[in-house]
Amino acid sequence: MAVSGKAPRRTECASRLLPPQNLCRQTASDQRTNPEAALVPATAFAVYIVQPRGDRGGLALPPAKPVAAAHTVTVPGRLSSNPPPITYNQGQIHQTRQEESGMRQRKWALALLSGLLFLLTGITAATHGQTARSVRIEKVAYGGWANNLRISNGEVELIATLDVGPRIIRYGFVRGENVFKEYADQLGKSGEKDWQIRGGHRLWVAPEDEKRTYFPDNVPVAYEERAGRVLLTPPPEPPWGLQKQIEVQLSPQGTRVEVLHRIRNVGKTATHLAPWALSVMAEGGVEIIPLPPKQSHPQALLPNQVLVLWPYFDFTDPRYTFGQQVILLRQDAKRSPTKIGLRHTLGWAAYANRGALFIKRFHHLPDRTYPDFGVNYETFTNEDMLEMETLGPLVTLKPGEEVLHTETWELKPFREKIANEADALRHVLPLLR
Repeated sequence: MAVSGKAPRRTECASRLLPPQNLCRQTASDQRTNPEAALVPATAFAVYIVQPRGDRGGLALPPAKPVAAAHTVTVPGRLSSNPPPITYNQGQIHQTRQEESGMRQRKWALALLSGLLFLLTGITAATHGQTARSVRIEKVAYGGWANNLRISNGEVELIATLDVGPRIIRYGFVRGENVFKEYADQLGKSGEKDWQIRGGHRLWVAPEDEKRTYFPDNVPVAYEERAGRVLLTPPPEPPWGLQKQIEVQLSPQGTRVEVLHRIRNVGKTATHLAPWALSVMAEGGVEIIPLPPKQSHPQALLPNQVLVLWPYFDFTDPRYTFGQQVILLRQDAKRSPTKIGLRHTLGWAAYANRGALFIKRFHHLPDRTYPDFGVNYETFTNEDMLEMETLGPLVTLKPGEEVLHTETWELKPFREKIANEADALRHVLPLLR
């Protein structure tokens, strides 16, 4: 669904700190069975924003990087001049044969150079062919829904729902397993009265609220293709005056995906919120969250980390490993919910499962206020799944303003077992460099 009216103004709150596509970050969590008090951490709350310029219509993003043009290499042809004839006049034989020998050497050298240039031309063409690999976007049936978008470059693929959501319900290697959780009993359905988790990746609004956050998204979604990007637009949410959008761009080669989340105020009054982006990961994996480097006392006198705990967190929970350099969190089908939040300044977290390492990258803006006692990364797990959640700073959106929040995803083939911190340091960290 296209948004009517004046093009919104984009707040320049982060434009001096990050490129436009990285203005904000966010995360979210699924519907809990805990009491309302458990929606917020036992110690704090937080969120973030951005705004649009009228001359860009509120929907335009930075243009996609053009595919590099092919390199042109000119291969020289054969020699057109003939070597001088050999003469046998006395006193000239030695000089003439020297000239002939020199010419032969030059011809061989030029022939060798021609061969090398021809080989380089072939390599250049092949490399260009890989770089220019196109992204294919097509409508497909999936999970019982008739209308979905498949976005693929031949190496990885994403599936975005159009009958509900939007959800990026699948991300994985082509013919490989889905790294996201799918709730089989909710696939293929639509029109429900209440919000449904379904699985995959979604956009929420923080701070978490039983009404505004859990607004049902069970109706069809409009979509638009723009220079390799896909823009997914659900209907506005009338009670709150919010218009959400998710924009997806898959790299022509490799596994990199840029996911831009947009929340616009289409109401008549200002609203306070933070964008919250949640990825519901499939069961059975291990999450890796890096920690900042340790510092020595008494040189380090002030705190440098924020760890926020929800009311149902338990320090004796065996799913956690709090190491010196990383935190590990294991999804366990036999255990009840747990959740923590961090002020995360290192910009990434990962999840190892099903033969792949899912890497989520995001930003922290040091001069902004975040929800939930100032955290920009949260993680929740229960018996079904594990959520990796990023949040943008808290913002107050006036009518017509919008906030942007960007994540970048990658997939790496990964068959290693992560049982402890040493395994994570040995097998995961090298893949992040």
